[in-house]
Amino acid sequence: MSDPSEYERLKAFVAYFDEHLLDTLVPGVPAKSRPMAVLETFEMTMTRAQVAQGLRQGVNDIAELSLTWPRERIAEIDEDLRRRGVITLSELQLRHSRRLAAVMRAGVIRTETDYYLLKGVSDGGADILPAPELARVRALIDAYEEKA
Repeated sequence: MSDPSEYERLKAFVAYFDEHLLDTLVPGVPAKSRPMAVLETFEMTMTRAQVAQGLRQGVNDIAELSLTWPRERIAEIDEDLRRRGVITLSELQLRHSRRLAAVMRAGVIRTETDYYLLKGVSDGGADILPAPELARVRALIDAYEEKA
C-alpha cells in the first residue's frame, strides 16, 4: 500500500470498527488486544509495508465477517461512516469480493494478503460460496501452502 491516504482511510475504518462494532461482536476484548491498540503497536515495531499488509488483512477479515450481516445493518453502518467521512463497509465488501474474483481468475495466490483472503473465505466459505468454488479456493490454498 504505497498510497499514504489509502492507509489512513483504512486505519480510520478500523478505528470506527474498534469503537462502534467490536464490543457487539466480541464483548470484553482487553484494551491491549483491541484492533487499534494492536495497530499502534505494529506501527512502532514493524516496517510501514508490514503494517500496511496487516491492516489490509484486518480490513479483509472485517469485510468477510460482515458478508452475512443483514443489509439494513450494513446500510446503517454505511450511513454513519459516510457522516464521519470514513470509507464505507459496503465499499470494503466490494473491494474484498473484487480481489477474491481477481485471485480466482488468476488461478494462483501470489501474495500473503491474498492467501489470508482465501483462507478466510475457505474457513467460512460454506455460507459464502457454492461447493465447486469453495473446492477451487481450497485447491489454491493447498498449492500456495505447498510452495511456502
